Amino acid sequence: MLALPFGGMAVVWAAATVSVSDAPRGMAGSLHRMGLRRTGIPRLSSDSVYAPCAAAVPEDGTIPRGGCAAGAPDPLPELLGLAANAADAAATDPEAAQTAALLDVRSHGADTAVLIRSIESLRQAAARSRHPAPLLSDLAGVRLLLAQADQRPGGLLEAVEEADRAVAMAPRSRAARFNLALALDWLGTDGEASNAWRDYLALDSSSAWAAEARARLAALRAGPPPQPPSAASSDAQVAAFGADFPHQALLLGWDELLPRWAGAVLRGRPDSAAAALRLAERLGAAPARR
Repeated sequence: MLALPFGGMAVVWAAATVSVSDAPRGMAGSLHRMGLRRTGIPRLSSDSVYAPCAAAVPEDGTIPRGGCAAGAPDPLPELLGLAANAADAAATDPEAAQTAALLDVRSHGADTAVLIRSIESLRQAAARSRHPAPLLSDLAGVRLLLAQADQRPGGLLEAVEEADRAVAMAPRSRAARFNLALALDWLGTDGEASNAWRDYLALDSSSAWAAEARARLAALRAGPPPQPPSAASSDAQVAAFGADFPHQALLLGWDELLPRWAGAVLRGRPDSAAAALRLAERLGAAPARR
């Protein structure tokens, strides 16, 4: 597994600039104006404050998983009040249904049942909305979160379709263009993904989101990332990876190997725990090449 950071090692916060076509409406607009930090790699209407994220392809899958840097806690009383209002109005107000779904994802986003429920809510709300582009962009974003969770490539195709529809309706929507490029990127369609990232940068060239888009575009140009070592790798292979890619080696150790070691200990698998810890130690001992 290889961790691919975007946004740098330091936690950098930047308020997002929202164009007219990006702006969610009604209660979803109220949610956006609360200044909540980004919590997942796809771009949702609730993400009004940028946060850097790291992604990693699991050994048993093909779609990167990851999370974003933590920041100030959410304003819980305000969110609970908004969630109650959104739940009351969701049956008749598409933007209230959008808000309820986004809050559900924000609170329980690791739960695939919640993601599936939120996708269905957003799908129905988009069908009822007079201005569905922001809802379709969020629908694509939540489908990307589900694809990360269940490692089902078909979810990426659905996300491409919905983000593409949002872009067709709102060509200057940064969120929709970001999610479209991300879905194409994760599908492995490098040429289309590169074009989509360029289209995003044509709208936004200076924000923190743009810096991430530029890094993703550069990664596509550079080709596939280096293959990380496994427990079966020789000491020379581990040392070469740690020397040539010290940042990736650090992330591999902290984000993958140490949690794997802890999980193996808790499950009573001493051999797996020892293998993960030994690989982390070998990575840590590799000197970085200057």
